[in-house]
Amino acid sequence: MNKEHKTTLTEKPSDMLLASVVTRGKGSQLMNLLRREGAAYAVCAFAEGTIPSHILHMLGIAKTKKELVFAFINQEIEEACYQSLAKEMKLDQTGHGVAFSIPLCSYPEPLTETELAAAFIIVDKGKGEDVLDLLDELELRGGTLLSAFGGASMTDILFNLPIQPEKEVIFMVAPKEPLPKMLRTLDEKMSMSQPHQGIAITFAITRAIGLYSEGKKGK
Repeated sequence: MNKEHKTTLTEKPSDMLLASVVTRGKGSQLMNLLRREGAAYAVCAFAEGTIPSHILHMLGIAKTKKELVFAFINQEIEEACYQSLAKEMKLDQTGHGVAFSIPLCSYPEPLTETELAAAFIIVDKGKGEDVLDLLDELELRGGTLLSAFGGASMTDILFNLPIQPEKEVIFMVAPKEPLPKMLRTLDEKMSMSQPHQGIAITFAITRAIGLYSEGKKGK
Protein backbone atom coordinates (compact mmCIF):
# COMPACT_ATOMS: atom_id res chain seq x y z
CA MET A 1 0.00 0.00 0.00
CA ASN A 2 1.46 3.32 -1.09
CA LYS A 3 1.55 6.05 1.49
CA GLU A 4 0.14 9.38 0.48
CA HIS A 5 2.89 11.96 0.05
CA LYS A 6 2.13 15.52 0.99
CA THR A 7 3.97 18.49 -0.43
CA THR A 8 4.88 21.13 2.13
CA LEU A 9 4.66 24.73 0.93
CA THR A 10 5.95 27.67 2.92
CA GLU A 11 3.30 30.31 3.59
CA LYS A 12 5.69 33.08 2.71
CA PRO A 13 8.98 32.87 0.76
CA SER A 14 12.14 33.77 2.64
CA ASP A 15 13.37 37.27 1.87
CA MET A 16 16.81 37.13 3.55
CA LEU A 17 19.85 34.91 3.56
CA LEU A 18 21.51 35.04 6.99
CA ALA A 19 25.18 34.05 6.75
CA SER A 20 27.28 33.29 9.84
CA VAL A 21 30.90 32.32 10.41
CA VAL A 22 31.76 30.67 13.74
CA THR A 23 34.53 28.56 15.27
CA ARG A 24 34.66 24.92 14.15
CA GLY A 25 32.24 22.87 16.26
CA LYS A 26 29.68 25.68 16.75
CA GLY A 27 27.84 25.27 13.45
CA SER A 28 25.26 22.74 14.67
CA GLN A 29 24.39 24.89 17.69
CA LEU A 30 23.98 27.89 15.41
CA MET A 31 21.72 26.03 12.97
CA ASN A 32 19.54 24.74 15.80
CA LEU A 33 19.23 28.26 17.19
CA LEU A 34 18.13 29.70 13.84
CA ARG A 35 15.65 26.88 13.19
CA ARG A 36 14.17 27.46 16.65
CA GLU A 37 13.64 31.12 15.77
CA GLY A 38 11.84 30.16 12.55
CA ALA A 39 14.49 29.84 9.82
CA ALA A 40 13.06 28.00 6.81
CA TYR A 41 16.31 26.13 6.04
CA ALA A 42 19.90 26.09 7.26
CA VAL A 43 23.07 24.44 5.96
CA CYS A 44 26.63 24.33 7.31
CA ALA A 45 30.02 23.92 5.58
CA PHE A 46 33.59 23.65 6.86
CA ALA A 47 35.78 26.65 6.06
CA GLU A 48 39.02 28.35 7.10
CA GLY A 49 39.78 31.79 8.38
CA THR A 50 41.74 33.80 5.85
CA ILE A 51 44.92 34.88 7.59
CA PRO A 52 47.36 36.13 4.90
CA SER A 53 50.00 33.54 4.00
CA HIS A 54 53.00 35.67 4.96
CA ILE A 55 51.57 36.13 8.47
CA LEU A 56 50.96 32.38 8.74
CA HIS A 57 54.56 31.76 7.76
CA MET A 58 55.84 34.26 10.31
CA LEU A 59 53.72 32.79 13.13
CA GLY A 60 54.20 29.17 12.10
CA ILE A 61 50.49 28.32 12.47
CA ALA A 62 47.83 26.77 10.26
CA LYS A 63 44.67 28.50 9.09
CA THR A 64 41.99 28.94 11.72
CA LYS A 65 39.21 26.35 11.43
CA LYS A 66 35.71 27.79 10.90
CA GLU A 67 32.17 26.77 9.99
CA LEU A 68 30.04 28.76 7.57
CA VAL A 69 26.26 28.63 8.07
CA PHE A 70 23.66 29.85 5.59
CA ALA A 71 20.02 30.13 6.69
CA PHE A 72 16.90 31.43 4.92
CA ILE A 73 14.79 33.70 7.11
CA ASN A 74 11.99 36.26 6.86
CA GLN A 75 12.34 39.89 7.83
CA GLU A 76 9.83 39.37 10.66
CA ILE A 77 12.19 37.06 12.60
CA GLU A 78 15.47 38.86 11.84
CA GLU A 79 15.51 40.83 15.11
CA ALA A 80 14.84 37.70 17.20
CA CYS A 81 17.61 35.84 15.35
CA TYR A 82 20.15 38.57 16.05
CA GLN A 83 19.14 38.84 19.69
CA SER A 84 19.69 35.08 20.09
CA LEU A 85 23.01 35.27 18.22
CA ALA A 86 24.18 37.90 20.69
CA LYS A 87 22.79 36.23 23.83
CA GLU A 88 23.56 32.56 23.15
CA MET A 89 26.45 32.66 20.64
CA LYS A 90 27.96 35.95 21.95
CA LEU A 91 28.49 37.22 18.41
CA ASP A 92 28.27 40.77 19.69
CA GLN A 93 31.61 40.17 21.41
CA THR A 94 34.99 40.11 19.68
CA GLY A 95 36.31 36.74 18.58
CA HIS A 96 33.08 34.69 18.73
CA GLY A 97 32.10 34.95 15.07
CA VAL A 98 30.16 37.14 12.66
CA ALA A 99 26.73 37.13 11.04
CA PHE A 100 25.12 39.28 8.38
CA SER A 101 21.90 39.54 6.36
CA ILE A 102 21.77 39.43 2.55
CA PRO A 103 18.48 40.59 0.98
CA LEU A 104 16.94 38.21 -1.57
CA CYS A 105 14.75 38.96 -4.60
CA SER A 106 11.63 38.81 -2.43
CA TYR A 107 12.95 41.43 0.02
CA PRO A 108 9.90 43.67 0.66
CA GLU A 109 11.59 47.05 1.09
CA PRO A 110 13.88 49.24 -1.05
CA LEU A 111 17.50 48.74 -0.03
CA THR A 112 18.90 51.45 2.23
CA GLU A 113 22.55 52.43 1.89
CA THR A 114 24.86 50.82 4.47
CA GLU A 115 28.57 51.07 5.11
CA LEU A 116 29.12 47.33 4.58
CA ALA A 117 28.97 44.99 1.60
CA ALA A 118 29.86 41.35 0.93
CA ALA A 119 32.06 39.80 -1.74
CA PHE A 120 32.49 36.35 -3.33
CA ILE A 121 35.78 35.61 -5.09
CA ILE A 122 36.16 32.26 -6.89
CA VAL A 123 39.54 31.15 -8.29
CA ASP A 124 41.33 27.93 -9.21
CA LYS A 125 42.77 25.95 -6.32
CA GLY A 126 46.18 27.29 -5.33
CA LYS A 127 45.35 30.90 -6.21
CA GLY A 128 43.42 31.60 -3.03
CA GLU A 129 46.58 32.55 -1.14
CA ASP A 130 47.46 35.05 -3.90
CA VAL A 131 44.02 36.63 -3.51
CA LEU A 132 44.43 36.81 0.27
CA ASP A 133 47.81 38.51 -0.02
CA LEU A 134 46.34 40.99 -2.50
CA LEU A 135 43.43 41.73 -0.15
CA ASP A 136 45.88 42.18 2.72
CA GLU A 137 47.71 44.82 0.68
CA LEU A 138 44.37 46.61 0.33
CA GLU A 139 43.83 46.26 4.12
CA LEU A 140 40.81 44.01 3.56
CA ARG A 141 40.91 41.17 6.08
CA GLY A 142 38.65 38.79 7.96
CA GLY A 143 37.21 36.70 5.13
CA THR A 144 36.50 32.98 5.02
CA LEU A 145 38.05 30.45 2.61
CA LEU A 146 36.15 27.42 1.28
CA SER A 147 37.24 24.58 -0.95
CA ALA A 148 34.86 23.92 -3.85
CA PHE A 149 34.48 22.22 -7.21
CA GLY A 150 33.66 23.66 -10.59
CA GLY A 151 31.32 21.93 -13.04
CA ALA A 152 33.06 19.52 -15.43
CA SER A 153 32.64 20.24 -19.14
CA MET A 154 32.24 17.57 -21.82
CA THR A 155 35.94 17.88 -22.63
CA ASP A 156 36.97 17.20 -19.01
CA ILE A 157 36.49 13.43 -19.20
CA LEU A 158 39.09 10.80 -18.29
CA PHE A 159 38.35 7.06 -18.37
CA ASN A 160 34.63 7.89 -18.76
CA LEU A 161 34.69 9.86 -15.48
CA PRO A 162 34.10 13.63 -15.32
CA ILE A 163 36.98 15.69 -13.93
CA GLN A 164 35.72 18.43 -11.65
CA PRO A 165 38.23 21.30 -11.39
CA GLU A 166 39.02 22.24 -7.80
CA LYS A 167 38.26 25.81 -6.76
CA GLU A 168 38.76 28.11 -3.79
CA VAL A 169 36.14 30.60 -2.65
CA ILE A 170 36.90 33.65 -0.53
CA PHE A 171 33.78 35.00 1.18
CA MET A 172 34.09 38.27 3.07
CA VAL A 173 32.30 41.32 4.44
CA ALA A 174 34.06 44.66 4.30
CA PRO A 175 33.39 48.40 4.15
CA LYS A 176 31.70 49.16 0.86
CA GLU A 177 33.98 52.03 -0.14
CA PRO A 178 37.18 50.06 -1.03
CA LEU A 179 35.44 47.21 -2.89
CA PRO A 180 35.48 48.87 -6.37
CA LYS A 181 39.25 49.25 -5.96
CA MET A 182 39.43 45.60 -4.94
CA LEU A 183 37.71 44.55 -8.18
CA ARG A 184 40.06 46.70 -10.27
CA THR A 185 43.11 45.31 -8.49
CA LEU A 186 41.95 41.71 -8.97
CA ASP A 187 41.64 42.41 -12.68
CA GLU A 188 45.05 44.09 -12.89
CA LYS A 189 46.96 41.51 -10.85
CA MET A 190 45.06 38.30 -11.70
CA SER A 191 43.39 39.11 -15.05
CA MET A 192 39.94 38.36 -13.60
CA SER A 193 38.19 39.88 -16.63
CA GLN A 194 39.76 37.24 -18.87
CA PRO A 195 37.97 33.89 -19.45
CA HIS A 196 38.62 31.09 -16.93
CA GLN A 197 40.63 33.30 -14.54
CA GLY A 198 38.00 33.55 -11.81
CA ILE A 199 34.90 35.42 -10.71
CA ALA A 200 34.47 38.26 -8.23
CA ILE A 201 31.11 39.75 -7.24
CA THR A 202 29.90 42.13 -4.54
CA PHE A 203 26.41 42.57 -3.10
CA ALA A 204 24.57 44.55 -0.45
CA ILE A 205 23.97 43.50 3.15
CA THR A 206 21.37 45.04 5.46
CA ARG A 207 22.70 44.12 8.88
CA ALA A 208 25.84 42.69 10.51
CA ILE A 209 26.99 41.63 13.97
CA GLY A 210 30.48 40.81 15.18
CA LEU A 211 32.24 42.76 12.41
CA TYR A 212 33.10 46.45 12.58
CA SER A 213 29.86 47.91 13.99
CA GLU A 214 26.42 46.44 13.93
CA GLY A 215 25.06 48.41 11.01
CA LYS A 216 21.39 47.98 10.30
CA LYS A 217 19.80 49.96 7.52
CA GLY A 218 22.25 52.79 7.50
CA LYS A 219 23.13 52.92 11.21
